[in-house]
Parts: sequence; C-alpha cells; structure tokens
Amino acid sequence: MTLQVDAAISAVNSRRIGLALWFGLVFAAAILCYGFWAEELYLVLPWGVDARLRMAAYVAIGGALIGLVYIFARKWSLQIALGGLLLLALAVSGFAAIGILLLYGMSAVAIGLPLLGQRQAPKAMDVALAFGVGTAVLVIAYNILVRLPVNYAAFHILLLIAPVAICRQRLWLVCMMLQADLRQPRPLPFFEYLVGGFIVALMAMYVIIAALPEIYSDPLAVYLYMASRLKSAAIWDIGPAYMISSTMPLGLVWLQAILNMIGGEVAAKLSNVMLLGATATMVFFATRAEAGRL
Repeated sequence: MTLQVDAAISAVNSRRIGLALWFGLVFAAAILCYGFWAEELYLVLPWGVDARLRMAAYVAIGGALIGLVYIFARKWSLQIALGGLLLLALAVSGFAAIGILLLYGMSAVAIGLPLLGQRQAPKAMDVALAFGVGTAVLVIAYNILVRLPVNYAAFHILLLIAPVAICRQRLWLVCMMLQADLRQPRPLPFFEYLVGGFIVALMAMYVIIAALPEIYSDPLAVYLYMASRLKSAAIWDIGPAYMISSTMPLGLVWLQAILNMIGGEVAAKLSNVMLLGATATMVFFATRAEAGRL
C-alpha cells in the first residue's frame, strides 16, 4: 500500500513539474516577445538580409537535425551531441587549441575535486561543479601571477599540468565514469530533449563564432591587447597613468588572456563554450534533484 501511495505521489509531482516548467517557458517567451514588439526592436536589428538568411538556414538545418535524432536515435542523443560539438570544435580550431582546452578542463577538475571533498567515484554533476571550483581557483591565481614576470607559455602549461599529475587517480575515476555513462543509452523525455537541443544549438553557434576573426572594439581593446602584452612583456606592467582602463579587468578576463597566450584566440573564445556547458550541466542536475519538491 505504501509503495502504491509513493508511486501516486511521484506521478502527481511529475505532472506538476512538467506543468510548472512549461508555464515558466511560455511565460518567459511571452514577456520576451512582448518586449521585442513593444519596443519595436525588429526595426533596429543590425542584421542585413544576408545575415538573416544565414540565421534562418542555421535554424532550419539545426531544427531538422534535432528532429531526425529524436526520431531515429533519441536514446543516443547525448553521445551524438557531444561528438558533434567536439568534431565541430576540431574543425574550426584544430588539435592544438582543443588540446590546451582539454588540459585546462582536466586541471580545473583536478583542483576542484579535492576542494569539494570528493572521495568516491564522481558523477557528472560533481565533475561540472569541480570544474567551476577549479576555474575559480585558477582565476584567483592568474589575477596574482599576471603582475609577476613569469607569464611565459611554458610556465602556464606546466602550471596546468601539475594538478593533473598530482590528482591523476581521481581524474582516472572521472574518465571511467564518463566512459561508462556514455556507453549507456539514455532516452530523454520530450521536454528535456527540446531544452537540451536548444542548448546544444546555442553552443554550436558559439563554436562557429569562435572561429571568426574578432572585430568588436571591447575584445580588441581589452582581451586581445592584454594577451598580446603578456606575450611580449611576460607581465602586466601597465598602470592607470598609461591606460585608464588598466585597473578594470576582472579575473575571468585574465583566464581568457592566459588561454589566448598558450592556445590562441580561438581557444580563449571556446573556453566560454566550456563554461556554458558546465553551467548548463549543473543547472540541469540541480533542477532534476530539486524538482520533486515543487
């Protein structure tokens, strides 16, 4: 009897969760559409006709691929999405940039897992959280190191290798966990598949944009200039007497400057995709864990 009651409560909670998520999505979309129409933003779009056609083609092709995977290979959708993003990143950036990003990712996870007190085999949520914590530690370290005359590519590569070598056993457990997870088919419910498809399409767009040369003033004047200065002087030695904005860069800016220095501009841009993926993973699993309380 108790099991039947628990099953009934679980079914009711599942329906409530679905209704709440759909309501939130529709409500947010309604507010967005109203603001877009009320402010007449459609009249001030900076895109030309060619850009709109390219966006329409991207949406059409992406929607068709998402639909085909859902129909014919839904239970392998996660593996297909990860493989597709990796192949796309390799195509636009090459092996060197991807290798640096993998080293950065492993180093961040190796730093984060001990700080989280993770002793058993970690799960995907643990890995994403450890990546975020490790990135925060690297950001703090870079914010100090850029003001010392040690900023050479070899130094920063060795700095990333050190945590990987020290925590190699934990990283081996992470690799085994990921391999075991990716071998298992995971058919997602329609709503989760739809949201996941949107996130993958957004990340793929980021990957494509990362391959394009930078043209905007803020990245050229801040991110790329800082990386160039570190390469030439091995230290951030510019003060406000020379450039008023020299005190403005935040920690994440230094992370991208270092990645730019050791992996190139594309690697620095693709780090945004990694952070987006880690954030989406944490939000997804946290929502799943807490959704039964709605």
